[in-house]
Amino acid sequence: MRLPAPYCLKALLLVSLMLGPGLAQGAGISRRHHPWGCFDVGAWTRVRVVTQRFEKGETLISITETKTTLKEVSDDGVTLLVESVVEVGGKQLQNEPKTVKQGWHGELADRDVKVTHLGPGEVVIRNRRIPCQIQQHVVVGPTDKTTTKIYYSDTVEPFILKRESVTTSLEGDARLGETTVEVMDCDVPCRILASIRNTFHVKAVHTNSKGTTTTIAFTSTRVPGGVIRHDSKQFDKEGRLTAQSSLELLDYGLEADDGSPRPFGHRRSGPPRRPHRLPPYRLRLPPPMRR
Repeated sequence: MRLPAPYCLKALLLVSLMLGPGLAQGAGISRRHHPWGCFDVGAWTRVRVVTQRFEKGETLISITETKTTLKEVSDDGVTLLVESVVEVGGKQLQNEPKTVKQGWHGELADRDVKVTHLGPGEVVIRNRRIPCQIQQHVVVGPTDKTTTKIYYSDTVEPFILKRESVTTSLEGDARLGETTVEVMDCDVPCRILASIRNTFHVKAVHTNSKGTTTTIAFTSTRVPGGVIRHDSKQFDKEGRLTAQSSLELLDYGLEADDGSPRPFGHRRSGPPRRPHRLPPYRLRLPPPMRR
């Protein structure tokens, strides 16, 4: 499972991957398992990520608000529109909107994926043994190759229960990085906007030559994209904390937004509609945590 910027968690957007009712057990990973695939075109989310970077004795703070909209669902994946605004040092930067096409396995649309079914397996979550299917897919890029083993269930949410990825050089003689994302617990109460609902507790660990990034997240199959909130910490090879970030879900919708503009950091006024929004945001940064 690979985690995405601007969410800082490419893997986590794939943790709660969701075809519709009637999919046969063991039929393979499909629309049903993707965090956007089960929603109608027009569904959207808006999130805020606060990032602290620690460089040369200074703390650099940036705030990114990102809106992601589901523009198309096809036979082989989804098309997402990503719009973001970044605030650094009191200055705002409107990024160019980007269109991202993603296959059901999480691969970008311009990448071919080789899929192999490895048969039945098992995942243990809080002493509960869950039967699952194991699928391996290999994605070859211009300079590297990523091999991912996915443990998934068609009957137990969030469906994708564990994902292990290893990235190597094209020749396979150099290990460039590895990522593990797994569901640690189910039915964990968590605030989703104005409500407290059961969610999934997910842990992601990514390691490469620069160090390790650990992310703890809460996800839901009821929210487009899956991620509700997360906290992430990045350490260098010596174990020093170099960055930390937190994500919160600001708003989401299951149908097209009206598109009316709003100032950075504010929400639309007027009568509330489902779902309700969070109260106005106040930046509260915790002190850096050392390992």
